[in-house]
Amino acid sequence: IKKTLGVYICLILLVLFSLFIVNLPKLQQQAEEFEHYSITEKHPLFLKMASDEDIFRFHVIEVKGIDWNNFLGPSIPLDLESVYGTYGGGWDYRYFNQFLGATFSSPAKLWGMLNVKYVVSSQEINDSYYELVEYFDSISEGTISDNSYTHEAYLYENKLVLPRASLIDSSALVIGQKEYANQLMYGLITSDKFNPSKLMILQGDERVNDYKISELMKYDVLCLTQGSIDQNSMSLLEKYKSEGGIILPDVTDGKDSLNAEEFNVAFDNINTISSEFIPVEVLSYYDETPNYMKIQVDNVEDAFLSVSEKYTLYPGWTAKVDGKETEILLANGVLSAVYLPAGAREVEFKYYPNSFKKGL
Repeated sequence: IKKTLGVYICLILLVLFSLFIVNLPKLQQQAEEFEHYSITEKHPLFLKMASDEDIFRFHVIEVKGIDWNNFLGPSIPLDLESVYGTYGGGWDYRYFNQFLGATFSSPAKLWGMLNVKYVVSSQEINDSYYELVEYFDSISEGTISDNSYTHEAYLYENKLVLPRASLIDSSALVIGQKEYANQLMYGLITSDKFNPSKLMILQGDERVNDYKISELMKYDVLCLTQGSIDQNSMSLLEKYKSEGGIILPDVTDGKDSLNAEEFNVAFDNINTISSEFIPVEVLSYYDETPNYMKIQVDNVEDAFLSVSEKYTLYPGWTAKVDGKETEILLANGVLSAVYLPAGAREVEFKYYPNSFKKGL
């Protein structure tokens, strides 16, 4: 027993030696770097964003990937959420590479979908959707690491920003094999005709026959991709069409391939007849834990709730509408959504994975 105890003591001493002697210079350097972050709490650019009481994210326009994000660390003391990280970031390897490519076509619209209200740039931005909030002619040394931000910065407000949670008037359901459904979804959100403030594009199951007609009627448009139909699908689709639903391509009319013009016409019609998004009140968000969100909806008619969070990507997240569990759907390639029946009042999202339950 004494021999075993001696071994344990030696191991503990080795660990302590490694932590506090070998790594001491590195720890001291990191401590000095973090001292600079105190400048953040006095810097007017950060304070300007932090004075906004809305729930939002910001984006540094020069960031084109996940290799760096200068404002990520310094923004933490003021609880500012970067789209790439911190506690409320949107980054996830399973979709973000595709989404990043899509943002080059419509940056204000697609960043706005991710609740990006403010954009920071080292240069002026020539884009009518970005409105200059303030120009800062000096950046305090040590606040950020990149040389492009050591002199000046521009803070813009994204005029196409969507709330963290909102009700969307119209919806399109993409049905088919996952690979083809993903390709179509990202193709649709890059279309000039796609307006995320009026239309939500949701990823569905692989086959039309997986749905009942009452489920399909929740959606204004059905977008069919490879593997979505068989000989038993026609009666269901004909019923859906007779009730006013739009099918793309309209296989009930003999069409079997996707046509960009048909999508444009359908999207134009939706933009004409659909209302703008309705913001809803977020009652609880990171108040005590990042594993819970509570939203008050009080919707009069059936609608979809759009939430700019990545709940669909992590098993363990559940949603309840007025206490009744419901499915969380992937929307617009990156967002989360739930269907709300008329009269719904409250929605709760909670993270409680099976691994945690087993651990208990």
